[in-house]
Amino acid sequence: MPADEKHSSSALAMVIVSPYAGRLAARYGFRIVVTTGLALAGLGLLALGMVHADTGYGNVWWRLGLAGIGFALAMSPLTGAAIQAVSPQEGGLASGISSTTWQIGAVLGVAVLGAIVRTRQSDGASFETGLNSAFVAAGAITSATAVFTGLWLARSKPAEGSAAPHRFADPDAVTTSNEASVNSS
Repeated sequence: MPADEKHSSSALAMVIVSPYAGRLAARYGFRIVVTTGLALAGLGLLALGMVHADTGYGNVWWRLGLAGIGFALAMSPLTGAAIQAVSPQEGGLASGISSTTWQIGAVLGVAVLGAIVRTRQSDGASFETGLNSAFVAAGAITSATAVFTGLWLARSKPAEGSAAPHRFADPDAVTTSNEASVNSS
């Protein structure tokens, strides 16, 4: 099997699951979908921490797929929760901050996990051992984030006049900042 096909199970899982994540969040709520997604991603990363050089691909693809499914379930509903938590005029800002936070987390994650691999190697461990340690750390952090997010989203309430309910109920009910400035003139 070509290398690009071997690494596609995570991406394929995200492509398949992502379109349904918003629908699931609308049906079951942000908290359940995001928390489940982060828990699945954490489990997938922890499982990847158990892979060794002699592990066959048949025992790796499902771990990548589990992480992909988890992140697909978490990303768009988390952005939806951020948008719902603010007024309609601040929806774009909330979406941008959510996206920026994901990007910063990815950059810092790569740096921290790379440092874990390098630190383990400097202690005499193999690259494989360092990589396993990095996956275990990523899985533990993601799982802890699932718990924190589940608790936090359970307590958070939509902002009064938040953007999300108006967009779904009546698209014409949301007044943009341009319309507001024209109407106030």
